[in-house]
Amino acid sequence: MYWRYEKGYEEIQSEAQLIGTAFHAGLEARDPVAAVEIIEKAPVLDQADHDKNLILMYTVRSMVIGALKYWQMDWVESHKEIKFEIPLRNPETGYPSRKFYLAGKIDEITKDNDGNWGLNEYKTSAQGLSRDLIEKLPVDSQLSLYFDAAEQLLDISIDIVRYRLARKPSIRQRQTETVGEYGARLLNDYQNRPEFYFHELIVPRSRDDILRSRKNLWAIGKLFHFCQSNDIWPMNTGACSHWGRTCAYLPLCTEEEGAEYLFTVTGSRTPELEE
Repeated sequence: MYWRYEKGYEEIQSEAQLIGTAFHAGLEARDPVAAVEIIEKAPVLDQADHDKNLILMYTVRSMVIGALKYWQMDWVESHKEIKFEIPLRNPETGYPSRKFYLAGKIDEITKDNDGNWGLNEYKTSAQGLSRDLIEKLPVDSQLSLYFDAAEQLLDISIDIVRYRLARKPSIRQRQTETVGEYGARLLNDYQNRPEFYFHELIVPRSRDDILRSRKNLWAIGKLFHFCQSNDIWPMNTGACSHWGRTCAYLPLCTEEEGAEYLFTVTGSRTPELEE
């Protein structure tokens, strides 16, 4: 919280994040070319980077083509990549905070033929569905925040939350294959095994869930205010190795020499909301 949102240190985009960004761009445009264009803009320092990016282009192209074919994408009404910035509100009084705002970007809000409004959240993953993920979704704070923000922004009532997960390739390039041959085999794999690569979970959200989310966010806001006012930022060392990798900000916490050069400094606002 401190390094990312108070000091504005943003970690350099990883390959996994690049794939996620490209996949979202392809779905938003309903066109795999839009996904490929994101990879084309990625920095290339040497031949190894060039070869890796070629593989990534075929990867995101196959993922988007497969997703557009497997998931329902034809809606009566669709609002994609909705940026929002709304005041944090006291859950008891409804009054807005004078200090904090909630900001983010909702993947998609849709309306189906029956007039039902849906919140669609898209994710990419190397492992696909896991027990940990399934067990966590009922209390996922991001889904609750997006649900609440969507209703406020569009003045609608969300009827259904769809959590859509696209899995990254399970096959690798063979030594005897060209990149083009691998790309063709990859696309074929996504189209022949869509149930392996694409998942959709319906996540329940009640009014009580949203109220709990508002209370939780208000408590976090008060904690943040306390930390800023007293310049005290407790370390959560239990998060140093979450998600199967070491936290990118650990070198900053341990004051490793030159750690600041591992990041770009964007300021305290959420970078994806900056125009």
